[in-house]
Amino acid sequence: MDLYADRLRELQPLWSSVENWAVRLFFFMGAITLLPWVLLIVFDAGVYVWRCLVLALGLEAGGRMVCMDVDVDGGEKEA
Repeated sequence: MDLYADRLRELQPLWSSVENWAVRLFFFMGAITLLPWVLLIVFDAGVYVWRCLVLALGLEAGGRMVCMDVDVDGGEKEA
């Protein structure tokens, strides 16, 4: 019984190190998986806000509306 407790005391620092690296590995894998999606959603939201601002402010590029398929007078363009 004493031998078992001594053996556990010896393994505790090793196990703690393994556990810390496992946690780091899973956080790293989670970041690799989620970060591209988060960046894509943030980018998409930024483009959406930009296009809405351009439409609301009526900014034009080359005589036509920059965003969406809307005429200057507000009606939809005919194909």
